[in-house]
Amino acid sequence: CHGHGFRCVTTWGLHNCEGNESLQHHRENVLPQLLEDVNQTSLRAILELEQRTSSEIRKLEHLPTFAESLNKSTVDINQNLHELMRNMSTLSTSLAATATNLRADLHVLSVNITDVRKVAQIVAQFSRYVRLNGTGATTSQGRVEVLLNGVWGTVCDDAWDINDATVVCRQLGYNRALSAPRFARYGRGSGPILMDNVGCSGNEDQLSQCSFISNHDCGHYEDAGVSCA
Repeated sequence: CHGHGFRCVTTWGLHNCEGNESLQHHRENVLPQLLEDVNQTSLRAILELEQRTSSEIRKLEHLPTFAESLNKSTVDINQNLHELMRNMSTLSTSLAATATNLRADLHVLSVNITDVRKVAQIVAQFSRYVRLNGTGATTSQGRVEVLLNGVWGTVCDDAWDINDATVVCRQLGYNRALSAPRFARYGRGSGPILMDNVGCSGNEDQLSQCSFISNHDCGHYEDAGVSCA
């Protein structure tokens, strides 16, 4: 039984042939199952593709927001950098001004130090020509003794007042005179009396710049003194 779509099994007069009935059974049972499997596979593939597509679409939906955020961050960074550069410029200008002021202050300080040294030298020079001595004498009070022509001597208290004492105190480096004692308050000196009738205005730098006389009728009981502060 070959041909025409039949398969025959022959056994000496017996046969079992499958023909149109077997084909019909295949069409009714096997093909639908096969189609169902294909459909299920295709459906799963389509669902997976839809899921991946949806996921990618959702990612793409966030791109404008991300781009906007990135752009805002970039703007903020640029603004911060600009602010930083401006602050650095301001700081640099301030430091330069401070350095300039510091140099100016150092120059003034140097000038002042120089002036102080000059004043100290002048005071030292002037103070070499006057000293305080006597009973109870200290560096700021005592009997006035002056150096004239290489000789130390005392000052007579005739016309001696606070202006004269002020000049002596200035000559010794003090700011002012507290008093101008008379009548040998700090004891009687020895040696010559070199100045009498001293007349200072109080503005002189040293006693020798004031008016005075050398001829006198004074005794050491009239030796003048000062108290300085």
